[in-house]
Amino acid sequence: LCQLALYLTQEGLTARAQGAWEEARALIVDANERDKAYAVYAIAQARAGFHSEAETIARRRITEPTERVAVFSSLASELVSKGLWDQSQRIIGLITKEYDFTDVTPSILDAILTRLSIELAHHEQWWQAQETVRAISGKEAQGRALMGIVNELARAGQSEMAQDAWNKAED
Repeated sequence: LCQLALYLTQEGLTARAQGAWEEARALIVDANERDKAYAVYAIAQARAGFHSEAETIARRRITEPTERVAVFSSLASELVSKGLWDQSQRIIGLITKEYDFTDVTPSILDAILTRLSIELAHHEQWWQAQETVRAISGKEAQGRALMGIVNELARAGQSEMAQDAWNKAED
């Protein structure tokens, strides 16, 4: 039923997807399995363009921090790819709050934020990319993110900015 709800969501049949989802949800009794199912559904919602629905599911229904972060990560990527910068930055902010409030392994959060900073740079959102790097707790991960930004800056012909980012990465 979860797969059916996923398919219906991808096809834009949201009312039918919601019905299939509610039926599936009623059958899942284990909290961890329910969180995983919610995460799959929320990610499908994000990919189908139902961004606020995906965020709502992650915030209100998913109790497992790792699953919630997975949804936020997917949602942020979708928003970045669609050029919705302010919304993506807000979701990235939710991911960074997970450093303080959950037991999600910091290296997982570092990897997610590294990937998002490079995605932002790929879309020439330099300031947001650098802000995202500042939120990364691990110095090694910050360096990887900065190197990814340098690569994107060089690709875009922004040699002066690339040099500045390179200098930061060396520090």
